[in-house]
Parts: sequence; structure tokens; C-alpha cells
Amino acid sequence: MSVLAKTAQAIDSLARAKRPMRLAEVAEDLGLPKSSVHRLLTELTELRIARRTPDGLFALGPRLLSWGASAADSFVIRGVAEPWMHRLRDSTGESVHLYIRHGSNRVCLASVEGRAALRPVVPTGGLQPLGIGSSGKLLLAFAPSTVLEEVRAEAKKSRMSLPEDEELATIRETHWAVSIDEREKGLSGAATSICGPEGEVVAALSISGSSTRLTLQRYSEVKDDVFAIANEIGAAVAGRAGGAA
Repeated sequence: MSVLAKTAQAIDSLARAKRPMRLAEVAEDLGLPKSSVHRLLTELTELRIARRTPDGLFALGPRLLSWGASAADSFVIRGVAEPWMHRLRDSTGESVHLYIRHGSNRVCLASVEGRAALRPVVPTGGLQPLGIGSSGKLLLAFAPSTVLEEVRAEAKKSRMSLPEDEELATIRETHWAVSIDEREKGLSGAATSICGPEGEVVAALSISGSSTRLTLQRYSEVKDDVFAIANEIGAAVAGRAGGAA
């Protein structure tokens, strides 16, 4: 394993813990000798990528905050989409999420929570698999065939259920995907695509909430609003229109 790979794994370990960790915990998580992990964490601390707490534990460092902010800013679509996402939340009352595909997964770029007490909570930056949930199905439908094959291979190993070819074809035709009680009992969602200047799918916009509120009938009522907002975001990203003024 390269030094860079070990470094990335150490940072991931500290991030997953969501609390300061002892040296022995990090070493056990990485499966590496404590001496090697100590040298690595010491260098990361000197670079402010990690930090030491007063009681000698290790945690993520302040340098990652600036990196994270820069990374978020690089996703132009997020800044463009958020005002429109708030508008969609206000018109439907439901949670609104923005996803992009990252390899065989999807990443939540932005999230606007709904008004109801029962609503999905999706952390920004969190990875979720393709093929599950409305956004996962939509992004899988428009993914390259190599990605589809990879996702199917992983699903077979984990016995995860994926949409059939017929459903994916319908999603590609309609740019609309619905998931009711699939990812989590009691929750449902619907998603459409945000397209770039050449018509390519660059992201998925979804609304989600309680499956008792968001029924197929309710989705038919709000579908036009979801499509309209997605089109506005796509137009703004492509430079064909301004933001949500």
C-alpha cells in the first residue's frame, strides 16, 4: 500500500469516528503497526490535516475545513441549485436533495429539509449506492454501461435488489424515477434529471418524505413543479438563464 493510500485511509478513519481517537484505535482500524501510524499522524498534524487534542487524542485538522469549502465551491451546480431547491421545498413542503454520480455511488451535494416532523435526513457529502432510492435509480439509468455492470456485480455479492432493465429504460425515457418504501420503510422519494448544455445528465434532483404523504397520486400533482425547477437549474448551470431571482 502506498503512503498516499495510507494517508487517505487514516483521514477516512478519523472522519468515520466523528470523535477524537486514540493512536491504538486508528492503528487497529487501519491494520497497521502503531509505530507506522504514529509517524503518519504526526506528519498530518504538522500539516494541520490532523490535530492533537489536549489529552493526546487524534482528530481531523483545520486544514480540511478550507479544503472542504474549496471543494464545495467547485461544484457550481450546488450554488446555482440551492435557491431553487428552497423554492421547491416551500411549494411542496417536502425535503429536497441534489445528487451527482461518483463512480458506482452517488453523493449528496445539497439538502434542504422539509417542513414535516417525519422527513429523511441526508448528510451533505455522504456516499450512497446507485440503484437504491429514486435518485440512485435515476443516476444509474443514465450511467455508462461499465458502471451499470459494476453496480450489478456489487449488488449480486451483497444481495441488493436493483431495478430491472425495463424500469431503467422507462426512467431514461421519462427522466422520472419513484421509490416508495424501498430504501427505508415509511419513506418515499421521486427524482428527475438536471441536464447540461448538451443534454447530458449532470445531477439528480429529488423530493422525499413520508410515504403516507408522498403517494403516487401526490407525485403526479407535484411532478410538473419538480421538472420545472430541474429545468431552471439546468438552464442556469448552462449559462442560459440567471439564478432564482
